[in-house]
Amino acid sequence: MARTTFPALLPLISLIPYLVTAANPSGSWGQATVSINNSIYVHGGEGVSGTISNLYTLDSSQPWSTANPPWTDLTSNAGTFTVPQTALQAMWPAADGKSFYIWGGGNDYHITQAQSGFAQYNVITGTWSLPSAISGMPVQRKDLRAAWSSSGVVYLWAGWGDMYTGYTTSNSTNYIFTEMATFDTTKLIWNVFNVTNTTGQVPPPRVAHTATMLSNGQMVIIGGLIGTQLNETYVDLNFAAMTDIPVFDTYTTTWTLRNATGNTPDVRRYSAAVLSSDGLSIIICSGGTQSSKVLLNGVAVLDSRTWSWTQPAISGTLPTPRMGHSAVMVNGQMIVFFDNRRRRRRRPPSPTPPTPTPIPRKPPGTTTPWPTPLPSHHPTTLPLPHPQCLIFRWARRTRILMASPTHRLGTLLFPTLRSIIMPSRPTRTAMARILHPLGQS
Repeated sequence: MARTTFPALLPLISLIPYLVTAANPSGSWGQATVSINNSIYVHGGEGVSGTISNLYTLDSSQPWSTANPPWTDLTSNAGTFTVPQTALQAMWPAADGKSFYIWGGGNDYHITQAQSGFAQYNVITGTWSLPSAISGMPVQRKDLRAAWSSSGVVYLWAGWGDMYTGYTTSNSTNYIFTEMATFDTTKLIWNVFNVTNTTGQVPPPRVAHTATMLSNGQMVIIGGLIGTQLNETYVDLNFAAMTDIPVFDTYTTTWTLRNATGNTPDVRRYSAAVLSSDGLSIIICSGGTQSSKVLLNGVAVLDSRTWSWTQPAISGTLPTPRMGHSAVMVNGQMIVFFDNRRRRRRRPPSPTPPTPTPIPRKPPGTTTPWPTPLPSHHPTTLPLPHPQCLIFRWARRTRILMASPTHRLGTLLFPTLRSIIMPSRPTRTAMARILHPLGQS
C-alpha cells in the first residue's frame, strides 16, 4: 500500500520575544545531550580545533525558530571547576530530575580527566561538582551510549580505551571493554559485571552503537562496530548488521539476540536513536557507513513488538548526511543536534597486524552463534562540524503525515502544533528536528 505524504503547512510569521540573549554555539560532533523537565542540555563534543567542555541549554517549553534557537550558554557557570573536556562521552539524568551526570569519553588534548570524566551538574543551582560516589567506578572509555531505567539506574555497555581516554600513552594501542557498568542515581552505587557472567546469547562488544531503553526495561543495541581484541594492542572493527539486535533485559540480566526483519536500513556507526512516544518503537537517524566518504541522512523505525524495520516515506529535500550527532525525544519530537563535514581527526590508526597473537577469550556460551561481522572498515577521517537544519514528522509507525525538510524555507516551530518548520538559511547551530504526533506510534 502506498504511504501518504503531505506538504508543509504555511509558515508562521512572528517570533515570541525572549528575555535572554540567545547564544550561538559552534558546531560539534560527538557531543552528549539529555532532556530534563523542560530543558535540553548539550555538553562537550569535538569542534574544529579539538574537544570542548561547553554546556548549552534550550528551553523546550516555548516556541522558537530553528533559524535562531534561543540557546543559553551555561559554560561560564563552571567558575573554577574544571569541566571534563570530552567527546563521545555518556550523559544521563538523575532520578530526581535535579541534575545530570557525564562520564567517560575521549580528549584530544591528552589531559587526564578527574575521576574518569565523572562529573555532575545541578540544573537547579547551575553548579558543577565531582560526585563522591566513585567506589567501583569502571575505567574511562569512549564510543558508548547510556541507557537508563525508570528507577534511575543507568546502563553502560562496551566502549573502548586508547590514548584519548588515558588507557595508554601509545597511539597504536586500543582495548575494547566487554563488561556492563551500571550506576544507580538514587543509591549512588557503581556496579561492573562482565557480560560473560550473564545468561543468554552474550553479544561481542561494540563501539559507536546506539543504546535505547524500552519501557519494559529492555536495553536495545543498534548498529555500530563489533570489536575483536586480536592482541594486547589491536582491536579489529567490523560493522554490525542492522538485522542483529542484541537486547539486554535489566530485570533478569539476560542477553537475547533478536533477528530484525522488514525494510532493513544500511549498516551505520555514530548514529542517533530515541524511544518513540509508544515506549516500544525506536527511531534512528543518519550515521556513517562502511565508506569514510559516505554518510547517511535517512530515518528508520524499529518496532520491538515485531522486531521489524520500516523506513518512512519522506517528502521534500533530505538533510545533509551526518554522523556523530546527538538526539533527544521531547513532547513527541525527536530533536537532532549538530551537523558535520569531513575532517582529519587525530585517532590511532588501525592497520591489520601482520601476525596477531590472539588473547584467550571465554566462549560466550550461546546456543545460537552470532553472525559473522560485515567487512572490516577502519575510518581515519571523521566529519567537520557543519551547520544545517531539517524537520520531519512521523506518525502511525509507517506513515509520514507531513515533511518538508529544506534550508530554503523560513518558518517557525511551535512544538504543540503539528507543523513543519525550516530555517531560512543554514545556521551554525546545525539542528535537525524530526517530529511525530504525540501519543501515536
